[in-house]
Amino acid sequence: MFRSLGWLALPLACLYAAILLLDHGHFTYTLDDPYIHLALARNIAVGHYGINASEFSAPSSSPLWPFLLAPFSRLPLALYEQVPLLINFACAMGTLWLIRRLFLSQGQGIATLLAAVMGLVFNVYGLPFNGLEHALQVFLVVTIAIGVIESERTGTQAHPLTWSFWLAMMALPLVRYEGLAVVLPVGLYLMWRGEFRSALFTGMAAALLLLAFSVYLSHLGLGYLPSSIVAKSQGFDVRGVTGNLRHNLHEHGWVPLLVLGCAAYMPGLGKARSAVLLAVCGLHLLFGHFGAYGRYEVYFLVFVALMLLDVALQQWPRFWRFVTALPIAVSPMLYATLTTPLAALNVYSQQVQMADIVKSMGMKVAVNDLGLVSLRGGQYVLDLWGLGSFEALAQHKANPDGGDWMADMMDRKGVEIAMVYDTWFPVRPARWIKVGQLQMKMTNITLGAPDVSIYATNPAAAERLAAVLSRAAWQSHTGGRFAIEHTRVASQLAAHTEPRANSVEP
Repeated sequence: MFRSLGWLALPLACLYAAILLLDHGHFTYTLDDPYIHLALARNIAVGHYGINASEFSAPSSSPLWPFLLAPFSRLPLALYEQVPLLINFACAMGTLWLIRRLFLSQGQGIATLLAAVMGLVFNVYGLPFNGLEHALQVFLVVTIAIGVIESERTGTQAHPLTWSFWLAMMALPLVRYEGLAVVLPVGLYLMWRGEFRSALFTGMAAALLLLAFSVYLSHLGLGYLPSSIVAKSQGFDVRGVTGNLRHNLHEHGWVPLLVLGCAAYMPGLGKARSAVLLAVCGLHLLFGHFGAYGRYEVYFLVFVALMLLDVALQQWPRFWRFVTALPIAVSPMLYATLTTPLAALNVYSQQVQMADIVKSMGMKVAVNDLGLVSLRGGQYVLDLWGLGSFEALAQHKANPDGGDWMADMMDRKGVEIAMVYDTWFPVRPARWIKVGQLQMKMTNITLGAPDVSIYATNPAAAERLAAVLSRAAWQSHTGGRFAIEHTRVASQLAAHTEPRANSVEP
C-alpha cells in the first residue's frame, strides 16, 4: 500500500521540485487567482467580505473555498500562502487513492497504473498547483461517482451509501456552482432507486446554503452571484445560454456522443446510468465552461470517465491496456500538467514583481489582475476588470473598452498608478502617462498578457514611479528572465498636458 502511495505521489513531488528550481527556491502557483482567495480569506477572518477593507466585493467563484482558508490567515504570510497547496495535495492523493481502490479487482499493479494514468489524463497532478478549489471539486466528484458505482455493484443493502458520500453531495455545489451538474442528476437517480429521503434532504441543504450565500451577497450590495462568475459569463438569458452551448459543443460535443455509443455497445451501462451521464454532460454544456488551463471541465470529464471505465472493465477485463493511450487523446489536459512549472514561473516573473513594486511605492494602484498585488502589496487595489470591485464590473460590462469611467473611478478613489495589460483595455484615459513596462522574457502559459504597462495619472506620481522602477529594474530576482524597461519620462512630463479623456493612446 505505501509503495503504491509513493508511486502515485511521485509526479506531485517532481512538479513541486521543478517549480522550486525554476523559481530560485521560491514557490508560486500557476495562476494569480489563488492569491485573490487568500486575500479575501484574510479579510473574512476579521469579519469583512472583500479585497479592500473599505468596500465589499465578491471576487471568488467558490462560496466555500475562501472560508476554508480563513482559519489559517493568522499564519505568517509565507506559511499562509502554502495552505491551499497542502489542502490540494491531500485532495489529489485522496482522488488517486479512491480511483486505485475502485479498480483493485484488476490487481494492485494495474489499479495503481490506472489511477496514475487518470491523474495525468485529467490534470489531477496539475490542479493542486493552481491553488484553487478544483482539486477539492474533483475529489468530491470522484467520491460521489465511486459511491454510486460501488452501491450498484452490490446493492444498497449490502453496500449502503456512506455519510461521506452524502457530505460530498451537499458540499460539491458550495465548492463550485458547476457541482450542481453532478448533484442534480445523481440526486434524481438516487430518488428513483429508493434513496428518496436522503437525496431530498441533501439537495435541499445544498440549495438552502447556496440561497443563503446569494442573499448575503445581495445584502452587501453585490448582486446574487460572485463577480467572477458574472464577469466570465455570456449572460444568463436564452441568447447567452445558447451561445455558451454552441461554444462548448465545439470543444466537448464528442462526450455525449461517446456516452450514447457506450450505451449501445455496453449493456452493463444501463438506461438509468446512461441518462445520468447524459444529464451531467448536458448541464455542463449548457451552463459550464471549458479551458482555463485544464480546470473548468475536469470534474464532469472525470465523472463520465469513471462511470464508463467501470463498465468497460467489467465487460472487457483487458480494456485497461487501451486506457494507457488516453493521455494522447486528452492532450490539452496533459499539456496543463507538463507545463505546470513554466506556468508557475510566469506568475513568479510577472505578478510577484508587480506586488513588490506596489509595496515599494506605498501608493494606491489600479490593476486588472489583483491577486498577488492585493495580498502582498499592502495597498488599496482598484480592480478595473471588476472581480474586486462591483462598481468597476458594472462599468466594464457597459463599456468594455475602458475610457472615461476608469479615469473617474481612479480620481474618486485617489488612485494615481495603474498596471494593466494594454490588450485588455485598448482605450485608456489619455492623461495617463506611461512610465514603464514589465516585460516577461519567456513563453507565456497562463498570464493574461506577457507585458504589463505601468501608468501614472499625473506628473508628480510619474516621477515617483519612475524612481521606483529604476531601482526595481536592478533588483529583479528572476535571474534576468524578464526585466523592467522604464521609459525616459522627462520629455513626457515636460510636454504633458491634460488631453481629452477616453482617447486611444498612440
